[in-house]
Amino acid sequence: MGAAAQYKVDPRDRPANPKSSGPQPLCHASSREVRLEYAKEWREILRAHREASIDYRMGYWEREFPEGTFRPPLTSPYGSKLRL
Repeated sequence: MGAAAQYKVDPRDRPANPKSSGPQPLCHASSREVRLEYAKEWREILRAHREASIDYRMGYWEREFPEGTFRPPLTSPYGSKLRL
């Protein structure tokens, strides 16, 4: 595409037929065994974080979260932040 054609294009336009790259891998590993072990550990972290989030939102403030994860935001049903 030349410079004159680029000036005619609206910068807010979206492609008519965007390409899809498909699902992305969870990790890039040197072997299948390493990849499966990583996926197993990742599922365990997600499970532990889900359980900790449920407890934390129910009011158990001292609940430990898995290393490298964050506590969820505390909000009321009305959309404003809870005050602790």
